[in-house]
Amino acid sequence: MHKKLSRKAVVEVQFNWLFIMIVGAIILIFFITIAGKYKASAEKNLASDVLKRLSTISTSGQMSSDTNSLIDIKDVDLSIGCDPELCTELGCFSEFDFADQGINSPAWMDIEPLFAPRKIKDDFIITWSLDWNMPFKVCSILYITYPGYRYIIVYEKDDTDSEFFADDLYFKLKENKHMFVEKATTDEIETIEREDELFTKYIFTFVPDPTESYPIDDSIQKTGNWDVIYLDSGTTDDPMETGKAYYSKIDNGQVVPDDTRKAPYLGTPLLIAAIYSDDYEYYTCNLKKIMLKYRDILAIYDYKIRKMHEYYTTYDTVCCYYYSTNTLDKLKNINTTLDDIENDITGFETGTGTISSNVAELDDINERALDKCNRMY
Repeated sequence: MHKKLSRKAVVEVQFNWLFIMIVGAIILIFFITIAGKYKASAEKNLASDVLKRLSTISTSGQMSSDTNSLIDIKDVDLSIGCDPELCTELGCFSEFDFADQGINSPAWMDIEPLFAPRKIKDDFIITWSLDWNMPFKVCSILYITYPGYRYIIVYEKDDTDSEFFADDLYFKLKENKHMFVEKATTDEIETIEREDELFTKYIFTFVPDPTESYPIDDSIQKTGNWDVIYLDSGTTDDPMETGKAYYSKIDNGQVVPDDTRKAPYLGTPLLIAAIYSDDYEYYTCNLKKIMLKYRDILAIYDYKIRKMHEYYTTYDTVCCYYYSTNTLDKLKNINTTLDDIENDITGFETGTGTISSNVAELDDINERALDKCNRMY
């Protein structure tokens, strides 16, 4: 009898422990599920809040340029995308996803240019907004980066053009007080060590010869989180205004400029856009958005100038000269170039000269019109 009672007690104890384990597992699963749902809900709410703030910045940027700020994203993975192959007459399909939640980007992102790294994982994102004027305001460009993204501007030692370009670029980027920016000579970059940054981008203010090699410090190289972009100002007087940006590729174990991935820029805002972009495809995708907006703005000014010409033809034959077919031809030349760019984005490289010359002439006409007549823009 004693043995039977002992065995019964053992069974009861084992059953009690089994019961406790099952109930405990159920409770644990319950709380894990609740926590997971809470986390997903919190991330979606955070994403919604960030998108609203970016929308506000993008909208306010249409009125006030050169604004920058920090937005808290609480160390949530952020993915940003834009595919030039998915562009239409109405815009370019863009992605903006928090923590792979499958959050759809708002419609305005398909229309408004946004230049940023494709992947962000930090506590904050840095925003910046600049106007692109050609010669009138076409749009405000929104830029995004993060505090852990380090920009190192590299200039060629004993090359004054490269050094002056680096100085101008450094002071422009430092206008955004939140950015991690510095500059160095080609002799110094090998000794620059990692400073806990999450990503390092080297910005060369010249395009090196394929035989030249510029090693970087092991502390940066071993992370694998680094890249290079090369800027070619050509023979222009102001390298901040026109030139080409070469994205990098690996060739025989060396990082070199990719001649098939060179992107033209026109104006300082597009130069910064090329630097902020991780690759050629992302840059050109958002460049197409800008060209679509440019085309629409040109149509508005074409209509305005025609109406001004009609008015001054009746009341003031002197002023009507400024709003004549000669002026309209400048707009038409730009518009024709934009059509070529839309069909082939590489046409922007040759088209920058056409746009620049016509923009300069429009600026001159507008300045002379201001003396006696009304401004065009």
